Amino acid sequence: HNFCADGHRCGENSECRNHNNKATCECLSGFQPIQGDPAYCE
Repeated sequence: HNFCADGHRCGENSECRNHNNKATCECLSGFQPIQGDPAYCE
C-alpha cells in the first residue's frame, strides 16, 4: 500500500517514506528536523 499517496503531509525539505503499516517523513540530506519533527526540516 502506498501510504504517501494517501496525502501524507511532509514539508518542503522532507520526503515521505512508505513502511509496512504507515508513512513517515524523513529530512532530506543536509536538513535537520524542526523541534524534532521530521515532517518539517530546515
